[in-house]
This record gives sequence, C-alpha cells and structure tokens, in this order.
Amino acid sequence: MIFVDRASFPVPEALRSKRAEAAREKIHSLFSSSSQEHLDQLRITFDQQVWIAARPALQELFRGKCAYCETIITSSQFGDIEHFRPKQGAEGLNREREHLYYAWLAYDWDNLLIICEACNREHKRQFFPVEGPRAPMLSSVEECRAVESGTLLDPCFDRPEEHLTFTDSGFCVPITDRGALTIKVLNLNRHPPRRPASVAMAPVRPPDETLLFHTRAKATRRRTNATAHRGPPVGPIAVRGRRMGGDEASHIRVRGRVVGQGSGACTRRYTSQAIPFPWL
Repeated sequence: MIFVDRASFPVPEALRSKRAEAAREKIHSLFSSSSQEHLDQLRITFDQQVWIAARPALQELFRGKCAYCETIITSSQFGDIEHFRPKQGAEGLNREREHLYYAWLAYDWDNLLIICEACNREHKRQFFPVEGPRAPMLSSVEECRAVESGTLLDPCFDRPEEHLTFTDSGFCVPITDRGALTIKVLNLNRHPPRRPASVAMAPVRPPDETLLFHTRAKATRRRTNATAHRGPPVGPIAVRGRRMGGDEASHIRVRGRVVGQGSGACTRRYTSQAIPFPWL
C-alpha cells in the first residue's frame, strides 16, 4: 500500500452528473424523512452505473494497481470498485453490523477505490471497524475522518509509510495499531515475499569461453566421425532431435532390435536421453 494523491485528480464527470445528483438526493431523502422504525427495516438500492462509469478514472488514479495490496489489475482480473466505507452496512471485528452505514457515501469520489478481487471478496468485504462510536448518519467523508478513530488505512488520506514497513524479505509489518489492523483485515502478507533487491538484481555470470570452445570442438569431432562411418545401412528412425557424431556405444537396441553397431555409431538427443544409432 502506498499513498495516492487524489487531490491532484479531478472528480469524474460521472459523479457530477444529474444522474449522480439524483441518486444522492434519493438516499438523503430516505434518511431524512423515515422514522427510526422504518430505518431499522430499510434496505437501500443503488444505481451502480454511476460508480461503474468512474472506473476509468480510478484505474488511472491508481495506475492500474489494487489500492490496497498493489497487485496489478489485468484483463483476466478486472478488479472491483471498492467503497472504502461500505455502502451496505459496516461490520466490526466481532461481526457486529450496522446495516445503514455508509449508504450516503456510495457516490462520493473520496470514498471510491479500485482493488483486486481477492482484497474485496475474500478479505475486506464489509469490514470497517472503528474505535468508539461511528460518525452520525449523513456525515461527509471529512466529518467521518474527524470523528472516527482506529479505522483502516485510507491510501488516499493516510500516509501508509507512517503505519507500515517491510522487511528485507518483503513481509509487511506494522508500526502502529492501525497498521496492524489493516494488515490483519486485508491479509497483506498473503502474497509470497518479494526477493531482496540484492538477490533480484544479482549480475548474470558470463559464459566460460574456454568451456564453449571445447564443447564446439567436441561436436566437430563427432560430426567428422559420423561422416567417416561406413556401417551397413539401416532404416530411418523417427526420433526428433539433433544428430551428433560419437563413439560412445558399439550398439543399441530399440524396442528389441539392433539399430546400429560399430565404433562409429551416431547419437541423437531425444529429450533427456542420448540414443546411439548409425548415421544414415
């Protein structure tokens, strides 16, 4: 997780459209005019096309990576649009759920992220634990940040490097309690550790020129021996590979019959096995 400066990116047109304004007004009206009894039983429906239209902007903002674990989002893993503060009920660490939180922030640009499927569907889901009470209903994102404490790290507001660090082997370790909570909820250490830079950038050893010279010379001698062979002709053998000369074996049986004999027997490499046979 790294900090991403959302302030430098304009709010997408889709979230400033009349359709988005109408969707926000609908939710605010429900919360303002409904009784507490009605709110307790209320299930809010959303116009998801509003935030889906903001996907290209989110992909550009986060440079095609998951906002949490930084996994690259590809065509095979399309990625999910994430509501940092959940839109259909927030759950604490003990699974207690407040079903109306944070529906009124569903179309708020500051509450939208793009994340990988694993972070969204297997780990984050509806989790959003806080220490103490939650912000009052219909609070803005700024008001929620001011009131709520002990929350997950917001990559567009918090500085992750102040709460998280990495070992040389690539494990994410906490510096603060919020960092520990974020690692636990998102399971940020589920990926294999990255190799240290000293290992990843180790220089490649150049080939040994002396060894290459002797290898070529040996191959040349084998081809010369193969050309000089005057053994009896034998039918072709359907073996793929490279023909090389040699005198390693006097004969060999393939499927029970002799296919070559004499000191000038040739070989072809067949997968990991060398099969001697006469040059045709």
